[in-house]
Amino acid sequence: MPQEISGRGLYTIGCGYLTHLTITQNEAQNGEVACIHSMGMIDCTRMAHSLIAGNVQDDVRAGNSQQRFISLGYNIIGVVAGQVDLTQEFNAMGDQTGVSNPGLFPLANNGGPTLTHALTADSPALDAGGALCAATDQRGVARPQRAACDIGAVEMQLHAIYLPLIVR
Repeated sequence: MPQEISGRGLYTIGCGYLTHLTITQNEAQNGEVACIHSMGMIDCTRMAHSLIAGNVQDDVRAGNSQQRFISLGYNIIGVVAGQVDLTQEFNAMGDQTGVSNPGLFPLANNGGPTLTHALTADSPALDAGGALCAATDQRGVARPQRAACDIGAVEMQLHAIYLPLIVR
């Protein structure tokens, strides 16, 4: 008989490579997993440039000590649970853990084919993703817009401000 699985986010059973994700504001009930739960093969879920924070209950959970997440760097992680060991997981270059406020606007039409969570001006994801990242974000906006890439699915766009020229 198959094991019953419940949750509100992403449940990995096999190997996975998760990159440039923003997973936030998911809610679980009755002890279910709110976000990402790894029950896959040993050391098989790899993550990079992803923002997993601001979910209700927990953000990242591992089923046991062998089903660890392997960080490839530049992740923002909120609440961890289960067998996640921060001394071995999410300790790569650019990783931020224990982030309670990821600095995201509510899900909205920010351009592109899908709804997204735009970054606020004080988001820890801004320019925190290093110089090497995907060429575009989820909406097709070029990365990086500034000195470094933003962590997560959305790159904050620069907008030109035109001021009048006053000559005396």
